[in-house]
Amino acid sequence: LVALPLKRDVDAGLSLIVFADWYNITVMKKVKFFDENTRQWWMPDTGGANVPALNDLLSSWGIAFSDRVFEGDFNLGEHSGHFASGTSIAQFPSSGLLVALPLKDQGEEMLAKEGSSSPEKETVPVLGFLQSQAQEKSGRIVVYGDSNCLDNSHLTKDCFWMLDAILEYTSSGHMPSIFTRNKAEMPKPAVELPQRMKGNNLYRYSKVLENHMGNPQVRPLPPCPHLVWAPANPLNKSAPTNLYKSQKLLSLSLEGDMPVWDMGGVWRREDVSLPDYLGEDELSSLPAVLLVVLLLVVLCVVYRFLRCRTRPRRKRQTRLRRFMTSIRVPAV
Repeated sequence: LVALPLKRDVDAGLSLIVFADWYNITVMKKVKFFDENTRQWWMPDTGGANVPALNDLLSSWGIAFSDRVFEGDFNLGEHSGHFASGTSIAQFPSSGLLVALPLKDQGEEMLAKEGSSSPEKETVPVLGFLQSQAQEKSGRIVVYGDSNCLDNSHLTKDCFWMLDAILEYTSSGHMPSIFTRNKAEMPKPAVELPQRMKGNNLYRYSKVLENHMGNPQVRPLPPCPHLVWAPANPLNKSAPTNLYKSQKLLSLSLEGDMPVWDMGGVWRREDVSLPDYLGEDELSSLPAVLLVVLLLVVLCVVYRFLRCRTRPRRKRQTRLRRFMTSIRVPAV
């Protein structure tokens, strides 16, 4: 259900980049372990990537990944990289371009018995470029067999330089020379492609699959949402168009003199009972009078303080001298 709309979009000009990962049922069964907490055997429901689903998605262009697991370091021009537990390309159109790398079969090494010799490296296609020929302005497709070089999980060497070159091809159609110099031959058609493991519980975590009578099936595509606009309903039909007036930034005129304190606007005869002899003029001059009185009080306090500090202190007589003075007999 998803492959048909995707093919239509690629034919219309959309470009597609796929970074896959390893998938091997035998290796998945080999890495199962017994969990002491749940007292159950745990086995992965899929590998590093759901390769059977990716093959179904790319089947419209004749592209498919294998179930072999490869690993190793490689060099492309001036760049180096690490292929960590990835897969190879099993099918690819003859009109495309494949890049092969010398890698070691990690799956065979894991399944081999102890003491056996490690497998030798073999050159396998892991990177493919394809230009869709459906229309004149059709999009481009790029597939790569390892996604570990793009994430932060156990990252050894990143491949962002490769991603930049791939984006250059998908956006402009220019093929970097670093890939054309390592062109590989087309692989032989695969006899059997990877299949889904029987009895897995991938539907519990998938948004595409659902369990139906014990057999996982693809969920139907959700319908596209249609927006229903609410009709306009004016709340006040009688309001004039000039009802709203924006507030002025300055409520006082800049040309006239701004009063210090408008006591006439604060003290109103309607709010406070005032004597008859206090008019608007007396109230407007009241702040100036209060300010002068306050200034005089402050000056008086300062003057008294300074005067006390500068006055000389009288020397206190000792107790003995005062006692002698009191008993002294006056002379005859």
